[in-house]
Amino acid sequence: MTRPGERPESEELLVPARVPRRRQLWYVAIALLAAGALAAGLVNRYGGHHDAAPTQPSTSHAPRPPAPSTAVNSPTVRTLALPDLGDVQLFVRADGAVAELNFAAGWIRANAVPALQVSGPVTFGVTADGAFVRPAAGAPGYYVPDVGPVRPLGGALADATVLPAPDPGDVWTIGYRTDWMANLHLVRVLTGSRTGQLLLVPPRVGVMVQHPLPDGSGYLLATGSGGSFDVRPDGAHRLPADLASSTVLASGSDRLLVATCAPRSPRACPAQLLRLPNGHRLASPGRLTATAAQPAGVISPDGRTALVYQATAAGLPEVRLLDLATGRFRGAAIAVDPDVQPGALAYAPDGRWAFAVSAGGRLTAINVATGLAQPIQVNLPHLYQVTARAPAQP
Repeated sequence: MTRPGERPESEELLVPARVPRRRQLWYVAIALLAAGALAAGLVNRYGGHHDAAPTQPSTSHAPRPPAPSTAVNSPTVRTLALPDLGDVQLFVRADGAVAELNFAAGWIRANAVPALQVSGPVTFGVTADGAFVRPAAGAPGYYVPDVGPVRPLGGALADATVLPAPDPGDVWTIGYRTDWMANLHLVRVLTGSRTGQLLLVPPRVGVMVQHPLPDGSGYLLATGSGGSFDVRPDGAHRLPADLASSTVLASGSDRLLVATCAPRSPRACPAQLLRLPNGHRLASPGRLTATAAQPAGVISPDGRTALVYQATAAGLPEVRLLDLATGRFRGAAIAVDPDVQPGALAYAPDGRWAFAVSAGGRLTAINVATGLAQPIQVNLPHLYQVTARAPAQP
């Protein structure tokens, strides 16, 4: 895709000859018709016209979004017949859009986002007042505020590969030396400014440029000739598992689910649940399949369940809800696309619901207690990623 054309360093201002009044009126009419067509196209793409204002959320939810607008870069808001999943503020990244779903209030707010000029992994996250999309270095990223127009990420985030940090308003920017990862700088998403905090990767222990791996808690998993480590501000903590010959199946809540066989192994192999940062063994949830193509899944906020990618007998990927204490799956398998991206699985902050981008780029909600899954109709283009924001504290 082509980048927008650069503005010339200088432009000559030309003063047109006086236009007759009748022709002026024709020009005005044509301009109004063109503006109306552009606005209609934007609204139709993200769900059509809806004259009724969205239902007023309760005071415990995010503030009511702005009224529907046809202005470019303004969000399109519409009501939906969403299931009542409680106080869940869910964000999805679709093809050309970022949207927020408020299940309790029954509305969706979609912002058009420029097409990403990258084919690799994308970091998609939320802050207290917006969402951000940051592709790998070499392509622009964007901030999508709850109120106001979409804007490019600037400062240290203007051209950087990033990983999530413990605070959702921060990210780690990745530095490299030759073809190995070096130090990571903590950067504020809103300002693009460095905080001065670093993650120091030990000498001779790096992560290949193609495989930076977050640990699910806001820090970094690093492996190399010196071993495997969970890298945090207080140092690098050696793990008992060799991540070079194992597969990370899921992470989150200071836990790491590892299959003790390489990703290319077609068979199921023993799994270990480790507590980070030191890798203390918590449980052995049976035998699980290590898949080469799918990214790591996610562990629930309470550390009791995990969404993991598994392979069918035909080698096709699917998502399973795993009870980490018993090693048993809950509910039926959910089919996903073979090229599913990192960040396509998420738990609600209270852990009662989980969400997956299922086959065809659709959204599926999973009741964690029962494992029952239900499709969510959002009337958006193909979905890629999903994440949730914790409700604001009173």
